[in-house]
Amino acid sequence: MLATSSPFPLANIPAHGGSFLLAALLTKMLGSDGRELSITKVIAIVSFILLVSWTLFALFTWLGLIGTPFTGQAFSRFGTNLGTGFLAWWLSGFLGVALPTWIIALILTPLLYRAVRPALVRQGMIPVRAG
Repeated sequence: MLATSSPFPLANIPAHGGSFLLAALLTKMLGSDGRELSITKVIAIVSFILLVSWTLFALFTWLGLIGTPFTGQAFSRFGTNLGTGFLAWWLSGFLGVALPTWIIALILTPLLYRAVRPALVRQGMIPVRAG
C-alpha cells in the first residue's frame, strides 16, 4: 500500500480487488459454454470493469479524504478546469488515469487472454473448448 501514488491507498482494496472478482465472474458467465470469448466480449468486460473500478476507487478515495484539503480543491486535466467536488475529481481522474488505461487495455487484454487461455484449460480452470 505504501508504493501507490493514490491520495488514499485503502481505496485500492474495494475498487481493484472487487473489480478483479467481478471481471472473473463476468468471464466465467460469458464463457460458460467452454468456447473462447470473442474479442468483442473481452473488450466489453474490460470496458465495464474499468468504469466500475475507477468509479469505486474515486468514491472510496473521496470518502476517505472528506474533511481534508483534497476534497476542497479545484480539479483540472489537460489545462482545463473541471471545477470542484466529487464529479470534477471523478472526471479528472477518468481522463488522466482511466482513459489511458483503457487504451492500453484495448491492446493488451485480448493478447493476454489468448496467451493465457491454453494454460487455464490445461490446469482445468476452464473447460476444454466445445465443438
